[in-house]
Amino acid sequence: MRKAMLGVVAVILGLGAAPGVATAAGGCEVAILDTAMYEGSLGGAKMGFGVTATAGCAGTVKYRTVVSPAGEGVANTPEDYTAVSGVLAVNGGPLAVHVPVVPDQKVEPDEVVRVELYEASGVVITRALAVGNILNDEGVVLGVDAGKIYWGPEHVDIPVDISAAPQAPVTVHFRTRNGTAIDGVHYSSVRGVLTLEPGNTSAVISVPLLAGADLEPGAYFYVELFDPSAGVVGTARVSVTVRP
Repeated sequence: MRKAMLGVVAVILGLGAAPGVATAAGGCEVAILDTAMYEGSLGGAKMGFGVTATAGCAGTVKYRTVVSPAGEGVANTPEDYTAVSGVLAVNGGPLAVHVPVVPDQKVEPDEVVRVELYEASGVVITRALAVGNILNDEGVVLGVDAGKIYWGPEHVDIPVDISAAPQAPVTVHFRTRNGTAIDGVHYSSVRGVLTLEPGNTSAVISVPLLAGADLEPGAYFYVELFDPSAGVVGTARVSVTVRP
């Protein structure tokens, strides 16, 4: 009889829960994190607010954008961002709230948008409000620095510089194009997205060179930059000579 009673008490207290599965009373917590991004001039960009959750937890939590206190630097909807709301399912996977940002080409102060977590089920909210900074990107210039190209035996590195150290990641698309040097004969073409992380003023595009091909003196290919996530591209195209 005593063993049976102990079993009932254990179930009531949650001691009989499956191993590795937490309960709200046992430390299941969620929190939303601050973030920042450049406004940019291309449509479709979204500001991502990361949401952390205790491992092994399961539950739901609602989210919504909230109106910031009036004043300079406050983002407004719909001219600066699109309001969002919804429900996040906490189930062990990565969590984030994405807020669409409306680009423009105006010079203006950095702007703030806020996102709130509320009405949690199965989890406890430990940080309910996050701030997202929409950074002004007017005056930000990216370009290929032809004066700092590095030639190695098997590749050539082309640096991409930005006019000032970014406060948030900045991306720019790149691609190579044939000149008198030919893809697959003298070099291997590359195409992708280059990221300049916060605080860094330079990143490198590396292009593989192919050995053994006949090479005319002065043979070259092009490297092009396009579609930056912030600012504008200054030097968008540079020719790169393939050295024998």
